[in-house]
Amino acid sequence: MFGSTGSFSDFAILGGIVFVVLFLLASMEHRRRRLAEEARRRRHAKPLSLRGRGPSLSADEERVLSRLGWLLRNPAARHRLMEDQPLFLRVARRAIREGVAGEAELLSLARRAGFAVDRISSDAMSTLKLSAGVEVSVADDAMNSGAGSIAVVHPETLRVRLRRGQTAFGAGTRLDVVCNSNQGLFRFSTTVRGSSGKVIHLDHTDRIEQVQRRAHRRHPIEVEVELQAGDGSLHTARTVDLSIGGAAVRNPRRAFAGGGTITVTAPHNGTPMVLPGRVVRTSRGGRILHLQFDHLPEQTRHTLFRTIMTAAAKR
Repeated sequence: MFGSTGSFSDFAILGGIVFVVLFLLASMEHRRRRLAEEARRRRHAKPLSLRGRGPSLSADEERVLSRLGWLLRNPAARHRLMEDQPLFLRVARRAIREGVAGEAELLSLARRAGFAVDRISSDAMSTLKLSAGVEVSVADDAMNSGAGSIAVVHPETLRVRLRRGQTAFGAGTRLDVVCNSNQGLFRFSTTVRGSSGKVIHLDHTDRIEQVQRRAHRRHPIEVEVELQAGDGSLHTARTVDLSIGGAAVRNPRRAFAGGGTITVTAPHNGTPMVLPGRVVRTSRGGRILHLQFDHLPEQTRHTLFRTIMTAAAKR
């Protein structure tokens, strides 16, 4: 009886060992096949470093793409822009409006992605898009000139109130006009249709030459900053507006003049943000400094952009 029981136990143990061995062999075979399948997929998959990029990008193109990524909710997904033309155009147009990138470099990036686009900016400039209050200067063929501002943008005529210089021009007079708008400095030629006192009525035109284009959109943001002149002197001031390309700042006691170098230190989450630049010009009798930031590191531009967008969103 004991021998029979022992034989049964031996068979049970042997059977268990065989089962475990077969199970392990089956598991190993399954793992081997899975690894082989993954290896096959990797061999046929597009490398991750090239996925969504098309041709390799230059360092400048990578920087432009990185700036576009700032406008996405997930900046790490910026290479989706090189695969999706409608998404690229939406983000690129916003980038132009916000001053993140210029149209020329965006067109270059679009061509590298293989997108068929002739232009990115969709808004053509016209005198109908000017605003009341914009400063203008006018001159006729005889070099008689006057200066003033736009009084009314009427659907039929552009009405300009002249305050200085020549203030009366007859109907039919051909004028060259320069206007300093929020979109930049523009020049166009037009004809006087009539006048009412010192207000002249000009024909509208969409043949406008952009003499000087502000590269970055300015946001009306007031923040206290520290200004350091080239000689090391320090002054505290407040900004009038701010962009990633420059700023307008109140000139403390008119201490600064145009053409000088300047370093702006702005607060950011307890860590000062240092923005080197220069004074391009002054206005309002020297009370306002117009600054251009020079050679900002990419990380500083990114931080400044996020700061501006956050402040603008709170307005």
